Amino acid sequence: MFFEKNIQALPQTVESHADLIRQLQTTAPIQDFEFQETQDGQYTLRYRDVFLHDPCKPVEEARDAIRSQCKPGPGRLHLILGIGLGYLLDELFQASEGQIIVYEPDLPLLRFILDNVDLSEPLRSGRISLASSHRDVIALVRKQLYRQYQLDLLSVKGTAYLLADEIPLLMQALTELELDRVHDFKTGQAFHFQWLEQFFRNYSYFAQCPNADSLFHQFKDRPAVVISRGPSLDQALDAIRDLAESVVLIAVGSAVHRLWDAGIIPDFAVFYDANGMKEQLHGIPHEVLRQIVFLVSPFTQQICYESPARAKYVFLAQNNAQFADVLDQTLHCNHQRLEGGGTVSLIAFQMALAMQCNPVILAGQDLAFPNQQVYAGGITLELDQNGAMALAKRDDLYTEPETMDCVLSQDGAMLPTLKAYKSFIRHFEDLAVKITLASSSPNQYAPSLYNASIGGAAIAGYPLKPLHEFLDAFPKWDKQAHLQSLLPLNKQEIKPRHIALNQALSTLKSSVCEGLTLCNELTEVLHKASSRQQERIREIQSANRRVNAFMRLNSFPAYIVMFELMAFQEQIQQLSSPEALADTGFQALLRLLENCASIYRDKALPWIIAAENQLHDKSTSVPPLIIAD
Repeated sequence: MFFEKNIQALPQTVESHADLIRQLQTTAPIQDFEFQETQDGQYTLRYRDVFLHDPCKPVEEARDAIRSQCKPGPGRLHLILGIGLGYLLDELFQASEGQIIVYEPDLPLLRFILDNVDLSEPLRSGRISLASSHRDVIALVRKQLYRQYQLDLLSVKGTAYLLADEIPLLMQALTELELDRVHDFKTGQAFHFQWLEQFFRNYSYFAQCPNADSLFHQFKDRPAVVISRGPSLDQALDAIRDLAESVVLIAVGSAVHRLWDAGIIPDFAVFYDANGMKEQLHGIPHEVLRQIVFLVSPFTQQICYESPARAKYVFLAQNNAQFADVLDQTLHCNHQRLEGGGTVSLIAFQMALAMQCNPVILAGQDLAFPNQQVYAGGITLELDQNGAMALAKRDDLYTEPETMDCVLSQDGAMLPTLKAYKSFIRHFEDLAVKITLASSSPNQYAPSLYNASIGGAAIAGYPLKPLHEFLDAFPKWDKQAHLQSLLPLNKQEIKPRHIALNQALSTLKSSVCEGLTLCNELTEVLHKASSRQQERIREIQSANRRVNAFMRLNSFPAYIVMFELMAFQEQIQQLSSPEALADTGFQALLRLLENCASIYRDKALPWIIAAENQLHDKSTSVPPLIIAD
């Protein structure tokens, strides 16, 4: 009765809704159920011998769940386990301005509810998403958590009972997701200004470097080996050398050196980080580098942009969308984002997928330390007094202390690893699940995946197969001719990019100057404010509105000071009384304005001015600088 009305109200912006609707359209609603009127004049549903809601007061039960299980608000993400008859969804929609995800894996029940309960009003709001699979609910939660929403988990007794087998697995996945988010957040916080500075250092090169999108689909059905520098790489070097004319070799930056030591030159090298690149390129002759296509991020350490190479392409990742947005808006493009996943190895793997290679084989992707070995080439695990990995630095190895953990090996034992590697494994496994799902749809690209990193961590979805077993499996082809066809941008293409980048930088400089002026002006106003509570609160509210209005209209200047803004909002949300707002809130706002002014004045503007000078000085006919031997 309400099915079409409900599904038409589902937000079309949620990618997984299209698949869910297709499944529901071919799903028969449940038949084995019993309606029962309740004491408060509502209804409950008896299904599989369980009342989905309290048989006396289902609406009050839903309200109790909201009071005890969540904190309503616009910055909250509410995950409801089980749709029931929609009472909890309806009450939560009225009580909170936050985002809501409803997880209901029982498709016949979900179809029945959408047939018989009109949920179109809340669904049409755009704040509600439905998920019927473990994968979809985790993807939806991840998207919102990474936008800094705070998660609440809600359920009523009946639906919790029906989902008893699902809840432990879901809770484990949510815990892992939160650990990943915290790790990525701390990484972002630690490297934020370094990424920004590197972005502006590289800015003038974006005129010359095309986006990696132009490589997509270029190696359709060609096999690829994605090569990392794990300990197992040493045993695979001979096989890689023998396969070199038959497969696309994509090296994670740190593996290039080890491959060169073995006389192997990869076709592509992926560089992601804002530091450590000097060590990865150390000593490699220019004539070798000129045979490799570099894939670089907008904030990769500048030496990678300056280095000789066959060609350089810029890839854009989801977890640094602000840089991607600037380049898209400046160059009037809509480039595809790769899932960052926190590691360059995942970027390299996704590049193989984007180029539509098949099969894709992981080599040296140990993600653990078998036999106490950290990297190929005999680099042994060393720990500091705190139990963190702390390798001795050298010219060709960049290291810093990292937290240790353990992970399951391929033979079921436990291996030492880095804490960060466990989240990398989950990202690899998530990608394998997506590919498996794609393989069930006709005409969908779904390559075969293999793991040739023998002895490392277990990675579900990647069957183990030593690399030497692929010898003679793939025909040789004229790979070099294909690589030579990847032409750089010509002068006619570079010139308008150069002009557009210069104009965008001028606009950004103006907005940063405007932000600096605003911060200084509001700081002066607050210093002159009366000590009276009500007047202080009015000044705080007025200043906060002006700051928010500026940040909404100036996304990149807002990104520059994002961690200051987040710290301020978190502190303000904890203030519950006018007295606290007038005192603690007043001081917090002053710190925010002073910190933002300092960042704009002492960091952002000098970086922008330096980038302007580089753009002005660099002729589009001059090739990139060459690094010293």
